[in-house]
Amino acid sequence: MAENMEKYYIQNRWVLKGMQLTYYGLRNKENLFKNRFKISKKQQRILELLPKDLTDQERKILKPFIGVQVGNFIGGAYIPSKHTYKANRDILDLDKLLPLCIRLESDQTKVLPKKRPKNIFADFFPSLRSRLAVSIKKNNNCNNCNLCSRRCPVQAIDHGRINKNCLRCLRCYYECPRKGLTVKYSLFLKLYLRKEKINKLIIY
Repeated sequence: MAENMEKYYIQNRWVLKGMQLTYYGLRNKENLFKNRFKISKKQQRILELLPKDLTDQERKILKPFIGVQVGNFIGGAYIPSKHTYKANRDILDLDKLLPLCIRLESDQTKVLPKKRPKNIFADFFPSLRSRLAVSIKKNNNCNNCNLCSRRCPVQAIDHGRINKNCLRCLRCYYECPRKGLTVKYSLFLKLYLRKEKINKLIIY
């Protein structure tokens, strides 16, 4: 069964009903895992029992549910892509999306997350901050092919020279075959990117 786990998962063979996890097996026979989610004295949400014969692959797929009370799991987000200015880890780890996929298929009431306060500096001259934080200039490798202009999503560059419409997405920089553009980050942006980001699970 282990080699087919991901296929069955994608086909919604794992179903969450209330506080129970149901797996529909190879012959469509319903095997109900009589595991319950409970809150301990320390308010830690855990699974009471798991079938002893679970394989490592099966445990890996079930792992996101351990420690989460299904009734309170609303949603989640994971961006499996590279950060524009910083290389992030596990960008293709799509297993992190599994709990969200199951939650979307459930019939429980959907609620919107509470609005969180934004950074107090978010509305202070965002365009100017962007221009000061990231500098893009053409260098001697540029042969004026103007590929950067054709690739730019907002037509903010022409023959290696950017204008005020530039979003600093760096698409021109990454797609130039001759590395004809030089990108420099400000000291403040470097310090910001150096900080390790904290991933939090927020339950509403």
